[in-house]
Amino acid sequence: MSFPLEKAGEVTRLKERLEADQRTTNTCVLELMLRKQSATSQSLGSLVHSSKTMDLKMEAGISSLRQEITVLARQNQAALADIATKLDRLHDLGQRAAKSPAVLQSLVFDEFYHRELAIHEAHQTTFK
Repeated sequence: MSFPLEKAGEVTRLKERLEADQRTTNTCVLELMLRKQSATSQSLGSLVHSSKTMDLKMEAGISSLRQEITVLARQNQAALADIATKLDRLHDLGQRAAKSPAVLQSLVFDEFYHRELAIHEAHQTTFK
């Protein structure tokens, strides 16, 4: 064989080997990319699942707190209404207590005894 034909054959073989190596490299790169994408997809799926789980737990917690606050608010309203009623009663009792001394004072007749005595004396002189 001649030198140029040998070189042409060697170039062809090297070219074929290069193409085979490129295909192998491309296959390896694609496989690595798929693995990386799969790992990323799994991580993302795990994060989405964790996020949904946390959202559900937070919703349940918020709902529970809302119910507890509603119950406490109703209890407080009842207690406040009871306090208001008792304050009204206390106010009424205070007004009555303030009136009682005035009523009792009006029943005290300092001059009552003297008037009674004066009636007897006046009666004796009525027809004179």
